[in-house]
Amino acid sequence: VTNERQVIDAVKQHGGCRIFILGVGSGVSTFLVNGLARVSDGFALFIQDNERVEPAVASLLEKAVSPSLSGISVSWPEAISSGGCSSLAQQVPSKLPTIFAGSSCCAFALYPLGSTPQAGSAVEITSGDSEGQIVMRLSLPEQPSRRSVPVVHHMAGRRLLHDIDEGCDQFTAVVEAATVQVSLLYSVLCRSTAFVAVDRRLGIEFPTLVEPVEPTMSATAVCCTMRTHVVKKKLTKKKKSASCDVCLCAWPPSSLSLRNQEMSGPNALTDTSSMAKLEVVLRLSAADGSFSQSPKLEGATGISGQMLERCARELFGQSGSQMQDQVIVTALVVAYLHKEFVSEKATWHLVAEKSACYLDSRISDWKQPSLQSVEDLIAKAEGFLLQG
Repeated sequence: VTNERQVIDAVKQHGGCRIFILGVGSGVSTFLVNGLARVSDGFALFIQDNERVEPAVASLLEKAVSPSLSGISVSWPEAISSGGCSSLAQQVPSKLPTIFAGSSCCAFALYPLGSTPQAGSAVEITSGDSEGQIVMRLSLPEQPSRRSVPVVHHMAGRRLLHDIDEGCDQFTAVVEAATVQVSLLYSVLCRSTAFVAVDRRLGIEFPTLVEPVEPTMSATAVCCTMRTHVVKKKLTKKKKSASCDVCLCAWPPSSLSLRNQEMSGPNALTDTSSMAKLEVVLRLSAADGSFSQSPKLEGATGISGQMLERCARELFGQSGSQMQDQVIVTALVVAYLHKEFVSEKATWHLVAEKSACYLDSRISDWKQPSLQSVEDLIAKAEGFLLQG
């Protein structure tokens, strides 16, 4: 299915029934399956290829025929800042799903930085349908739980990303900026960010790259977990009940101040244009680690066709073959990285190692009495760069 969003929109516009959907296998589109369940007020389950289908189907059937909680709304208490100003919470998710038998959902309230709900405040949860209304009132803890690792905030950030993605018809630049902002602030992945693993055994001092993020999101999060219980009587009638847990969590102020200093300090950012140029160069690496001369590479490194011609004549006494040209360009790029980005070696050293392996595999194309190793070739390339 290539038009997932269109399928979801069609169900949302024309659907009149709930969809209980089962996703099978590791290649299933979770976006489509969850989206269809969400817009139809249904439920989605996933199983792997080697799992039995029967338990999952039975669970979906039970949810379809059992009473459920719908029309859920949460009334969050106001928060008071240190200046005495009151502020309302941002609920995540903005719309709570229907809760079926044996399932649960979490709702989060995000408050502005520096504000906390008053002690003794309460969260009121209501659910109403044709069978009646359920109202629950839960008092917040007297003191928030302070944790060095803000797990609740990570969970809220991930759900906020889902809200942003689900509420947008297309992924515009504004939406991308919003998702990146949330992703960086809460340390959760989105489609525009990624975690990168680095090898710290190389003896290299790795620079810390921190993106600036405006601290507009909250330092305080309230998590409310709701569950539905189905009580069976005489095997024919069922009635529903619900339970709820609530917790209040905050980042320690010391952690927040340190985090903001890292984000806004004068030494926190690497030069943007320099890193952008490095990214362009690294993206031009082929799968085998080689580089080829191109206008884009010339624009980023200054390695021009004239320089390539001069290097080939000095090394081989004539214009090089296509393979020899590729060898020369690869050596020049590695030398360029060593010369211009020595402080960012942690970023490019893996690419350079792959390029060195490529040069070693093509040693028969360039080896001569004055060039016996890859190190000799790269040192020669550094000389060419100095000549300009």
